[in-house]
Amino acid sequence: MYATAREKFAHVAKRPGMYLFDGRFITAVAFVTGYDQALEMRLLTGFGDWLCDRGGKPRLSNLFWSAVIGVLVFPDWFEQHRMAKDLKPEEDRQLVQYMFDRLEGFLAEKSESTEHLG
Repeated sequence: MYATAREKFAHVAKRPGMYLFDGRFITAVAFVTGYDQALEMRLLTGFGDWLCDRGGKPRLSNLFWSAVIGVLVFPDWFEQHRMAKDLKPEEDRQLVQYMFDRLEGFLAEKSESTEHLG
């Protein structure tokens, strides 16, 4: 069906309602984290640092990647004491789209850097 996680995530990003029962950011994070867990946590190794580097926020590298996404999309994430469970639908959509866009970039770079190892 899908040869790679990248293809699967691209499909989910296009049709989130098929996979994410409510389309919320916290549900999308749970989906992606579960996918990573099923692959023995090898898929997203380095994703948080990659986000920090690309987003120009190296001081955030101690946070879980979903929190980094929150800050990159909404710079006042912590100052406003924002919680993912309290987001408005449009904010959830923004975060979900940003997450899948960044996953695409990360996984593309990761596959390019490991292709020569095969």
